[in-house]
Amino acid sequence: MSGIFEAGDDLAEYRRLLAQCDIIQLGWKGDPERAFLNAGKFVVENCETLFAIWDGEKAEGLGGTADVVHYAAKHARRIVRIDPIAKTIQRR
Repeated sequence: MSGIFEAGDDLAEYRRLLAQCDIIQLGWKGDPERAFLNAGKFVVENCETLFAIWDGEKAEGLGGTADVVHYAAKHARRIVRIDPIAKTIQRR
């Protein structure tokens, strides 16, 4: 995964931050789309604010960003939606 950064300061900072992370294995077996949905639900259930990079379109498959944002809204989470197409930020 570290191949997405150039060598140097960016890579060192990425590795420093990664070392501070906890790894959580959800242990889902079965349909990959259902796994994406369950992972999204896990994130929503364990956050106060969901930051979503989302263009506002319908999910292309089960567990897409739209599904997770709607789940967060249903569970009264704060949502910060960053739309990279419209270049807007919405908070609700």
